[in-house]
Amino acid sequence: MKKPATTNETFSEFNVSDYLNTKEDAENYLREVIAEADGIEDEDEATSLIVTALGEVAKAQKKMTSIADRANVGRSSLYKSLKKGANPSFRTVYSALRELFGGASPLLPRQIA
Repeated sequence: MKKPATTNETFSEFNVSDYLNTKEDAENYLREVIAEADGIEDEDEATSLIVTALGEVAKAQKKMTSIADRANVGRSSLYKSLKKGANPSFRTVYSALRELFGGASPLLPRQIA
């Protein structure tokens, strides 16, 4: 029996922040994540999904420092606050939304936003 060919291909880890190039991309992504989270019964899991997505958007838009300044937290603390399983304060989440979108627009229905 012939041995299967092996390759030396390597793949990088998928990082959604590499694909959120515009504010519209970021808003659409966050809206989709919020819609998905709405279907999750476990509130901790749903919240973690949204917080993680917000962190990805912040990284993609290169706004971590300005968000940290607005939220009055250190940049490294902000990274920890916006990762899976974190439980950031509402002030941190709201500061991120204001810095990224000028308000809470991704959380509002399109007719209102």
